[in-house]
Amino acid sequence: MASGTELESTRAATEVPWLEKAGPHAPKILLGAAAMGLISLFLPAVTVSFLGTSQSVNGFSAWQGKLGLVAYLGVGVLAGLILKKDFAPVRNQLLACLITAGVALVLAVWLMLAVGRAPVSAGLPDVGLSVSTGFGAYLNILASLVLVGGATIQAKRAKLF
Repeated sequence: MASGTELESTRAATEVPWLEKAGPHAPKILLGAAAMGLISLFLPAVTVSFLGTSQSVNGFSAWQGKLGLVAYLGVGVLAGLILKKDFAPVRNQLLACLITAGVALVLAVWLMLAVGRAPVSAGLPDVGLSVSTGFGAYLNILASLVLVGGATIQAKRAKLF
């Protein structure tokens, strides 16, 4: 019968670190998150209701959304280049991908804060005015968080830091 230490040593030898499991999929994660971020910019970021009528505004209407679009496209292009078999990502390109993903996250949070600080964001239920954050704003933050995670995995895999 095998002892406990023998079982632990065989289990430790067969386990693969999470970075080795997720590393090859990092460019695909980046592409998926960039696509999700692009879609989120065209979904409603805020909905204003007044006396029974409502109007939704997407994230692309704000300047943060327009810059976020550029950031998502930039990371998508860099991830596409990384996915090419004949392309070996170099330090500068991975660093650009990581920084652009970080900028996309900052812009997504900034957009959410701008929606929350709108002059009528508190809403006036007595008058029939209400303002609510839309699904697009939440999806934008989620996409940018996944983008930063994928870029970090890719950078760790390439031993950038």
